[in-house]
Amino acid sequence: MSERSGFKRRVDDWWRWTEALQDVPELDCLVGKERKPVEVALVLKSSANQEDFSEVVDVLRRKRFKVTEEEEGSRRCLLEITLDGLEEAAESASLRKRNSRGAVEPYKTADFKPNGLSIRYLTSPEEELTLIRYALFNIKPAPQPVSDKLKDWRENESLIHYLRRIDVVEAFFPMHDLHEATQIMSTLTWKNPIPTFSTICKVQRYFGDYDAVYYAFLTFYVNWLVFLACGGLVFGVSSLLFPLRYRALCVCAYSAYAYIWASRLLDIWQRKNSEMTYLWHHCLPNDALVQVQFSKAEINERPATDMSRRSQKQAKLMEFASWCSLALYLIGSCFALHYSLELANVVAEFVEDTPSIESLLSFKDREELIHMGFVFAKSQGLLQVPTIVYIAALNILEVGYNALAKAVTNFESHELTREHENVLFLRQMLYKLLCKNVSYFYLAFYKGDFEELLKALLLINVLEMVTTVLKQIFVQWLYRYKLHIRASREGQMKKHESQTLANKSPILEEMELSEAAAADVLDYSRISSQFGQLVLFAAALPFGAVGAFIGNYFQVYTELFTAFRTRRRNFPRRALSIGSVQYSFIVVCMASMAVNLGLILFTSKLGDHVIGDEIDSVQEFLVIIMVEHVLLVTQYVLSSRAKALPKWIEAEALTEKFVEEYSTAVGRGYADCCGPDAQDS
Repeated sequence: MSERSGFKRRVDDWWRWTEALQDVPELDCLVGKERKPVEVALVLKSSANQEDFSEVVDVLRRKRFKVTEEEEGSRRCLLEITLDGLEEAAESASLRKRNSRGAVEPYKTADFKPNGLSIRYLTSPEEELTLIRYALFNIKPAPQPVSDKLKDWRENESLIHYLRRIDVVEAFFPMHDLHEATQIMSTLTWKNPIPTFSTICKVQRYFGDYDAVYYAFLTFYVNWLVFLACGGLVFGVSSLLFPLRYRALCVCAYSAYAYIWASRLLDIWQRKNSEMTYLWHHCLPNDALVQVQFSKAEINERPATDMSRRSQKQAKLMEFASWCSLALYLIGSCFALHYSLELANVVAEFVEDTPSIESLLSFKDREELIHMGFVFAKSQGLLQVPTIVYIAALNILEVGYNALAKAVTNFESHELTREHENVLFLRQMLYKLLCKNVSYFYLAFYKGDFEELLKALLLINVLEMVTTVLKQIFVQWLYRYKLHIRASREGQMKKHESQTLANKSPILEEMELSEAAAADVLDYSRISSQFGQLVLFAAALPFGAVGAFIGNYFQVYTELFTAFRTRRRNFPRRALSIGSVQYSFIVVCMASMAVNLGLILFTSKLGDHVIGDEIDSVQEFLVIIMVEHVLLVTQYVLSSRAKALPKWIEAEALTEKFVEEYSTAVGRGYADCCGPDAQDS
């Protein structure tokens, strides 16, 4: 494919995010200068004695790790895996690589060793970190211990699990590669904060699939917000300029447009996800065989001794009981939030006879004016009580729900960390989609107050936009402030001859960075909540997408900046898709039709200006069914016309299948498998 140049390339990258994926080089066939080995820091607490630390170091060295101690007695060391250890881990973890015959299959040393290539030519940094983590969590005690140290190390317990069980691990994390991080961040600036696909590929090689898929999805989501924001501006401005009947038509048209936009976003993301997965792993996201191979290298952070053994029937019953308990909590939370909103009616009865501001200005007597002013201030304070109670109840119930969701999910004892996090996220999103939107549904369908709903949505949208922008500015300012403080401190240290910059420990430098798991940092919940508001209440707030786009424009740059500069590096994790996040988007998309039609026909009564106010409730119901079917048919036609896989992937998949069959035949010694006799047989 010829290179695109100039304006067309920038437009393609911005509007469609369709950088020529075929032009990206093979990520697992990089033959050239051997890269620098990655390092992992292991720091034990001061409660661990030096003899136990020395024994841990000896165990690691016997298991083909190169251990570099920083200072004697510091209990800090850097770990590197040797080439033999890396090859052994790659073969044990079934790392997918392209062999000398061109087939992609699980790594086998015998297929690559004769070519004279070091395994570091063929693996990326994230793959090496994955293999290091796999090797470390598979270090088990020897049947006959060589020393009396580490006596409490249990059978079939990994070394890391043992050290964590006795609570002596202070830090365990991969070290940042400052050169590589600087190169990646140099592609992003405040003027150009949206990463291209090439940058996403570099992030994948550095942080792994789990983080890269999130940044790719966030980039795709921000780019697609442009279409919704432009549509919101067009329909919103038109509804303000034209008469009421045309305003109603604009609101109806924008609601349908938002539904089609949401459904197309999901369809095209699946296509992009397939492209990414095929480029990174030569497979598709729904490839069951590859998922099984990936699960071999996945490590459960929870030790096996903490997970109870259950039969399949017991696991199903436990899962059903968990969902029932969470459903009861959600129902109770909705009722509690409903009564907290009803508190506004009770307070309104007490302040019904309070004077207005105009009446206060008419008082001439000073004492009476002070008295009535006090009554007015008291009444205004009472009017804010329901809002305070509602916000407090919402947050308290959310804390309780999250604790319950984590408890029942932990009790289910999922074997894979990926399954555990997907289930937990789906359960947490249920609360955000149901309970956090209770106030909007209350205003829309219980009170039927469209104006109040519009004010509430506008306030939340503006606050979220301002908060997001200020947070992005604060992250940059805080980083530069810390750099200034650090430079001042190092300047003072240079004045003393006994302390120089060269003696600064790299491990201690990175231990000063914040520590957070990837599942806690990647903000899928914020994106899902925002997507729900934009699509569910599109009829009430056409301008909401504009604020969402402004707030998210620098979000990818800010989050990557935080990951590279202010946070420790996490171990990479495999991920072929965004997981259960996509299910929450599908549920929101399906529910948006009914919610927006209800807002148009029942809450705002704008539908009366389109279909007339002479029809009864039965005819309105028939109109809703007709409109829903029209939208469903439109969405089906658009989805069926767009292929799930690009043509180049289909062609590559056929080539891969042929090469795999040929490679298998050659491996068995049948070099003439492509001849006519072999085909007939």
